[in-house]
Amino acid sequence: MKKLNAKYVNSTQAGDYFQVSFEKTRDSLKDYFLIQWGFEEEDETRDEPYIESDDMRFCGRPGIKTVELNRNRFHLLLVDENELEINFNISDDEYNEVKRILEIILADDNFLCND
Repeated sequence: MKKLNAKYVNSTQAGDYFQVSFEKTRDSLKDYFLIQWGFEEEDETRDEPYIESDDMRFCGRPGIKTVELNRNRFHLLLVDENELEINFNISDDEYNEVKRILEIILADDNFLCND
């Protein structure tokens, strides 16, 4: 299991584009993870969200089995059984926005939220 302690958590919506990113250091290409949907025409068919990380196991559209979110933790389990755990500390408003965006990105029952 890959673990990351994220100092920066950002959620973005721009039109039909949605993204949540977790970073240890702002704008670094190391120790980061993002999940996004809506940046390519094919996403309009509700294909798997796109994920990206500094770890190649967590890049592309590898098949998401489950995503769990709670107040200070994001957990991702892929179909191939690779796991990612991200711990973070953000405000209630930031957390609610991350939750809202993830609900849109994942729009099905593989998203579990434990407030």
